[in-house]
Amino acid sequence: MYKLIAMDVDGTLLSSAKHILPKTRKWILKAQELGATIMLASGRPMIGLFHQAETMKLNTQGLILLGYNGSMIADATSKEIYYSHAIQRELAQNILESAKAFPITAMVYLDDQLIVTNLEGEHVQYEASSNGMKPVLNEDIQLDFDPVKILFSAPQEILDALKDEFTQPFMGQVDFVKSAPFYLECVVKDVHKGEALKHYCEKNGIDPSEVMAFGDNYNDMTMIQFAGLGVAMGNAVDELKNIANHVTLSHDEDGIAVVLENYYG
Repeated sequence: MYKLIAMDVDGTLLSSAKHILPKTRKWILKAQELGATIMLASGRPMIGLFHQAETMKLNTQGLILLGYNGSMIADATSKEIYYSHAIQRELAQNILESAKAFPITAMVYLDDQLIVTNLEGEHVQYEASSNGMKPVLNEDIQLDFDPVKILFSAPQEILDALKDEFTQPFMGQVDFVKSAPFYLECVVKDVHKGEALKHYCEKNGIDPSEVMAFGDNYNDMTMIQFAGLGVAMGNAVDELKNIANHVTLSHDEDGIAVVLENYYG
C-alpha cells in the first residue's frame, strides 16, 4: 500500500476537456478512504489548487497541495503553508526586464490577481480563469514583493525557438522548466516538484518506496524519479515515459484510475 499518491494536474489528473473523469475521482476517493494521502503537485499557484480541489469535489481531509512547481506546499484543509521559496526581487525584476525583448507574455501571481504584460497573450485567460484569478494588465511590471514563480507563455514554436537565448543569462541563478508546450516557468534554483516532495516525505516519515506519482510533462520528471512508483500518462512526453517505472493510459482514458484500481481495488 502506498502512503502518498502525488499527481500532476493539467495533462494528468484533468482530461483534455479540463475536468476530472468520474472513474478517476472515484478511485482517488477510494485511496483516501483506505488511508492514502493525496497530493496535487502542479505548476499552478496555490489559490488555483484550492480552487481545483473544490471544483473537483475532492476530500480535503488528507489532501496536500504542492504548488508553483514545487515552490510551496500547503494543507488543503487548514491552508497551513509547510514550505515556501520565492525568487529574490531584484533578480526577478531583471528577468522581467529581459523578457521585454522577446515576443512572450509574462505573468506574476499576487493574491487573487494574475498580473500580465498582455491580456491577449497565449493562454493568459485560461491561466486566470482555471485558477479563479482576475487577470490584471501591467505592461511594465515593477515588483514590490518577491514572486514565488514567474510564468512565461507563447505559442510552442516561438517558445521553443527563443527559450535558450532568453534563459541563458540567468542559468545558475534560477531554474526554467516547460510545464506545457506553451508555458515556461521560472522558479528558485533547485526548487522543483521532486525536491518539494522529498522535503514533505522526510518531514512526515514517508519513504520514497511508499510514494506513487503520476505526471505527463518535463516539470514532472524529478517527482517521477523520486517516487517508488513513477507513472507516466499515455499522453506524456517521451522523455518522461523513458524514466517512469510504468506507463498508463492517457488522461482521457482514466489512466490514473487504472493504476489505483490495481492497488486499491
